[in-house]
Amino acid sequence: MTDARRSSLLPACRIALFAAIIMATLTVAATASALSPELVSSDESGIHLTLAVGDPTVATFVVDGVEYSLVTLPGASTTGEPGMPELPCVRAVLGIPECDAVELDVTTGATRRTGGIRVIPAPGIIEAGEGELSRYPRIESELYESSGIWPERPARVTAPRWLGPQRTVTVELYPCRFEPSTGELLTHETLDVVLRFRGLRSSRDETGARTRVRPSQERMLDATLLNAESARSWLRRGPLSGRERPDDYYSTSENWIRLRITERGLHRIEYGDVEGVGAAASVIDPATFRVFTGGGLPLPEAFDAARPDWMGECTILVDDGGDGSFDAGDGVVFFALAEDGWSDDYGIVDPDEPHYQNHFANENVYWLTWEDEGTASGFSAAPLRMAEDDLQNSPTPIYLDAQFAR
Repeated sequence: MTDARRSSLLPACRIALFAAIIMATLTVAATASALSPELVSSDESGIHLTLAVGDPTVATFVVDGVEYSLVTLPGASTTGEPGMPELPCVRAVLGIPECDAVELDVTTGATRRTGGIRVIPAPGIIEAGEGELSRYPRIESELYESSGIWPERPARVTAPRWLGPQRTVTVELYPCRFEPSTGELLTHETLDVVLRFRGLRSSRDETGARTRVRPSQERMLDATLLNAESARSWLRRGPLSGRERPDDYYSTSENWIRLRITERGLHRIEYGDVEGVGAAASVIDPATFRVFTGGGLPLPEAFDAARPDWMGECTILVDDGGDGSFDAGDGVVFFALAEDGWSDDYGIVDPDEPHYQNHFANENVYWLTWEDEGTASGFSAAPLRMAEDDLQNSPTPIYLDAQFAR
């Protein structure tokens, strides 16, 4: 075994106690309001941020003769890089203009040094075999035996990525840094960050048209970006693509019922079901019924991964007795998937795993929406309906002469 200390080899009882103390400390920190930098300015000349830092909390633990320190700041997250010192980290997502490169300059205020520190490493993960539990050991990386300060700089900026129509970067600020060779914790009282844009490009396309931003996207950007107001002028411009819908989705209708599905197959929503949740079923215009679903798959974990803009509409059959009104005995029929099922039903191509299992939910969710009689639909397209065919006059009869099983 190398000199690197492996806290994963500690006795199980001590690991459990140590983990409990750490989780309690982190829980207290998580309850504080999020620590966020102050936006000084934001325009095409650059973005200026400043962060005032209070005193960190240092909790010390001695485990099998190894003294570790857990460093936290109220409202801050952590660096979280496995094997590296787990230190406070403050992140800010910023909207930026289209450019060739984003450059970051950072200056720090007075720096306090605290000796006798050995910052605990962030946990990694060891995947479990069948019938075993995964382990999350805190194993020191080679950095602990090297010289220099980590992180190397007090701040860094990620590569640009698109968040809907907005180009963004994430700035990570490190108010506390660690020098393992001397056992010192460096705490910067202030951090001053300036982003500059090299090779600015016009945000207008050749037609000069501007992308229409959905209200849902605008709300997302307002909630995510520190400089949302000034970043609006840098939204990607161009004509609204044919795949994008101008509908405002949930706000398009005032009537929505959540349908919880646990079995794959055809499902029927009866008049009484709608009335049973408190809706005025007798005044519904059955021609406006729609069913939507997100598909049943969890959203990707990666921040820059593609995400659906909205749910997909299902093709449905409205059984209203042919009188154009929604009455007792009438219903809506649709096909739905459960939370688990065959991979190809969910659009997953995986020859090694033909069956998909959802580890995050015990049910799939569909949504039923409609309008009352005399109320115009806010959706731009006509609702999707199943085609009816009794097959009696089909020129190509279908014969079932074999059974297939997966």
